[in-house]
Amino acid sequence: MNAVEPTTSASPPVWRWPLLAGAAWLLLLLVAELIGRQLLVMPTLCVFRRLTGVPCPTCGATRAVRAAAAGHGWEAIAFNPGLAAVALLGVAWVGLRLCGRSWPRPRRRLTWWVIAILGVTAFAANWAYVIWRDLPPAV
Repeated sequence: MNAVEPTTSASPPVWRWPLLAGAAWLLLLLVAELIGRQLLVMPTLCVFRRLTGVPCPTCGATRAVRAAAAGHGWEAIAFNPGLAAVALLGVAWVGLRLCGRSWPRPRRRLTWWVIAILGVTAFAANWAYVIWRDLPPAV
């Protein structure tokens, strides 16, 4: 009988994708920072904002990361509080995964609906905040 050797996949495990995406995003941030220093102004990276004039839900994320990297935590949160919340959840998730643990999974269908409704509400509230923050000051 021939022994069948297990095949190895060329793709990394599922939990590494967020790390790879984060590293790619940080690389893009570094490139934007270098371009911004050459132009003496930070370019608008958001295609949605360039096309519509309205900030997208993640607008301010680049400025928030720049502020956080400079040690200005509250300023980073002010740019995009949703990003700060997602970043903290991401750090907690990676920490759990490195320890060999994972999030407890809700078992009831109602719990999933509550999580979905809270997530959509938080997303909409963050987008409203980003739009409000971008409004010109009242005269």
